[in-house]
This record gives sequence, C-alpha cells and structure tokens, in this order.
Amino acid sequence: MIRQYFNILEVSPNSGILEIKRAFRKKAKKFHPDLNKDPGAQGRFILVNEAYEFLMKYYNQPGFRSEKTDEERYRDWVEKEKAKARVYAARQARRQFEKYRNSKLYITANLLYSIYDYFSLAVGLLIIFAAGFGLYIQKDFEEGYNVASIVAGVLMIMIGGLFTYFSLMSIQNRKEAFKKRRKFHSRQSL
Repeated sequence: MIRQYFNILEVSPNSGILEIKRAFRKKAKKFHPDLNKDPGAQGRFILVNEAYEFLMKYYNQPGFRSEKTDEERYRDWVEKEKAKARVYAARQARRQFEKYRNSKLYITANLLYSIYDYFSLAVGLLIIFAAGFGLYIQKDFEEGYNVASIVAGVLMIMIGGLFTYFSLMSIQNRKEAFKKRRKFHSRQSL
C-alpha cells in the first residue's frame, strides 16, 4: 500500500519532504473538485490527500524505515488513524449529549419525570395509608378480621411500599445527577 501512495503522488520512495509537498500541491490542483469537473476527480483528490497524509505523518518519522514490511507499516498507520477517529467520535458524542442536556426538550422532560416521581410517591403513600386505615376500621365491623381482608391489606401495603421505594430511588438519582452536573459546570466556569 505504501508503494501505491508513492505512485499516486508520482514520487520515488527516496523522496524527501519537499518533493512530496510539491507533488501533493501539483496533484491537488489537478484533481481538486472545484477546478476539475471530471466525475472521477473527487475520488482521485481524496486518494491524493490520503497519500500525502500518510507520507507526511509517518514515512519521514525516525524509525519508520525499519525492518517492518510495507503492509505492517500501513496496518500500524490505519490502527492509529482508527484510534484517533474513535477519540474524535467519542468527543463529538459527548458534545452532542451536552448540547441535548442543555436543550429545552431535556429540561422539560426532566421536569415532567420529576413531577411523575413525586406523584407516584404520593400515590404510594396514599395506598399505604388507605390499606392501613382499612385494616384499622375493619376491627369495628361485626365480622371483624378475616384472612382475605388481611391478605388484601398486606398486599396493598406492599404495593404502596414498592411505589414509594421506587419513587424515592428515582428522586434520589435525579438529585445526585443534578449535583454532579452542577459541580461539573462550576468546574468548567473556573
């Protein structure tokens, strides 16, 4: 593949940096899509840029002309470029999420989820209170307690407890996320 890069720029493997730069400028002018309206010019222009990037970044570095084969050098270059691309993509993804996190949509959705959490907390507490109150007033009836009413009351208290537990966990997680976000933004403003 390295030989192909030399062929694309039409330079020899013994060429120096200045020769590679001159050849690149010449080829870039020849195949630039704004200057050359040929349908294949854009693809050739991309190849010229790729060859130039490779030769400038890696070919003239100390130690590059080692015992490694051309294919090994090319594979190393591809791996380094992939790693850079991954880092760049991760940075862009974080930026996009931060942009979304500061959007009105995210803030509104977070507010609605918070309202939902407090509403389900209230429902859970209401279920617990209603089940407990139902069991309390049942002792005053002539029938008194029976197994079905006790099981129903205990199950309702458990359901209310689950509502309450999950609501409190969600509220706690939102508070922690808000604190982390506030701490992160205060560090960035310093």
